[in-house]
Amino acid sequence: MSEVLCAENITQRFGGLDALKNVTMHVKEGEIIGVIGPNGAGKTTLFNCITGMYRPTEGKVSMLGTDITGWRPYEITAHGFARTFQNIRLFPKMTVLDNVMVGMHVQTKLLGKERFIPGKAKRAMNVAIKRAEELLKLFGLYENRFEMATSLPYGDQRKVEIVRALAIRPKLLLLDEPAAGMNGAETEELGKLVYNLRDMGNTILLIEHDMRFVMNICDRLYVLNDGALIAEGTPAEIRANPIVIEAYLGKDE
Repeated sequence: MSEVLCAENITQRFGGLDALKNVTMHVKEGEIIGVIGPNGAGKTTLFNCITGMYRPTEGKVSMLGTDITGWRPYEITAHGFARTFQNIRLFPKMTVLDNVMVGMHVQTKLLGKERFIPGKAKRAMNVAIKRAEELLKLFGLYENRFEMATSLPYGDQRKVEIVRALAIRPKLLLLDEPAAGMNGAETEELGKLVYNLRDMGNTILLIEHDMRFVMNICDRLYVLNDGALIAEGTPAEIRANPIVIEAYLGKDE
């Protein structure tokens, strides 16, 4: 399997605070990888470094062998990384379909004189609509496509955000706490959805606090604490790791 992501020795400083300390991780094609750790461990900061929201103070981020350190977020998106956010970020005055269409901009953008060729813009729009509708059908949201996205139940809004990210046709899909705020039934459905995404050929990197969720679906886990990588391995290895147990539960006096 080819390596989709390589984050090498990532350090991120904010003033005198080291939010990340020399973190290295690898994601191979077709894997579901989880990043876990207590609140404030540096998980979202790591995602922000990978996706160009922050430029790492030290270290390098590579995608499929290309050094993308310091690239802007839109450049990284065009190259193949797409993400969702811990707090849902849908466009509140746009329909479900239109929100997903936003994710099509990388494929449908017309350059220069192309936009003035009769019928070309319309054909590009029709292709984008068809692709968006196909994705919405896969996620059971086709019947809601003309509703305002933020009028949907919470779990469905999460789905819309994931569909929008998939519309980019990413090489790596980054999910930031996808199960946050979901009830047990919604979380179980999300787990099946993530498996389906992998079966469709997607590689997935996710942050999550729901330990049952990540232990059930992830191939490997990286554990952060206080900005440092303290463990990596299979769910079974992480579950039995005394350093991880101490980070989550505290050390007995």
